Amino acid sequence: MNLITKLNFRMPVVKRLVACLPVLISLLVADSSSAQFTADAIVSEAEDEVSRLTDKDGVSLLNTNARVVLRFKVMFATQGKIDGRSSDIATYNSFANTQARLTNSIFGGAADSSITDADQWDWKAVLSTNSGTRAEVNSSTQYDDDADYASDKITIDMINPVFNTHSGLLASNYRELWEEPLVNMNKTQTLTNNSGNTWTGTDKLPVGNSIDKGLGGGANDLAFYGKKTPSVFWKNGEDKLKKANRIYAISPLLYVVNVNFGTGLDASYVIMESPEPTTFAMFLIGILVCLCCRRGRKEAKVAASIVP
Repeated sequence: MNLITKLNFRMPVVKRLVACLPVLISLLVADSSSAQFTADAIVSEAEDEVSRLTDKDGVSLLNTNARVVLRFKVMFATQGKIDGRSSDIATYNSFANTQARLTNSIFGGAADSSITDADQWDWKAVLSTNSGTRAEVNSSTQYDDDADYASDKITIDMINPVFNTHSGLLASNYRELWEEPLVNMNKTQTLTNNSGNTWTGTDKLPVGNSIDKGLGGGANDLAFYGKKTPSVFWKNGEDKLKKANRIYAISPLLYVVNVNFGTGLDASYVIMESPEPTTFAMFLIGILVCLCCRRGRKEAKVAASIVP
């Protein structure tokens, strides 16, 4: 069989392989991107950024030998868009949650196995409205404007890092989130590219108030929008409220937990929402009540068995 005959014989196979290439490439890209936001990736990034992740006393916020390894928030630009006419922050919070739970979202149907109960996380919009809602208050990222970072006024609640959807560190703490140039907000919750305008209603946080030109009003009224450009992250200009733009959504406080207390290769990390202290207390009380009830029933049985 000569070369021409061999090529003709194999041509259908070659054509089929060529036809499959786009599908194979898309699958490879999807597999690699869907696994980017994982507990292991967050820990790995934090280990690379450990010099930045320190509290006011210079103590590292990362502890891979502890049960709770790190606590943090994650922020993304929504893939979907919404107009800015509502002055009710609930409208934008609801939109943020809907976007986070899409079937192709890395916090929804495409969530990694190391992320637990992401469909129950309560996401918040990072924007200000003209009805008095402040972006940093709604997103629970406020801090003491007048305090020096090294002072005792800064509490541990203000020193939680913020990551993006591909596990990159956006900010080491809330002050940095609002006052320092940010990079890497170039992906949405589905890991598609973030482009265009994003509603913010605010410039970078001024003292006392972050409402500069908040959302809400008539179709032709104006509100601030931002872009992913580092130097003008929160405010690039003004858009008419009838325009549909992306918004930034931020998670509740999350924990990276070492589920088996192992170290190194023996560590097993998961991401879960941090429990409220009251909920945890009620859980402990519930356990104590159950133990007391069981002990009471056991003592009653013993007493009944010795009664003549």
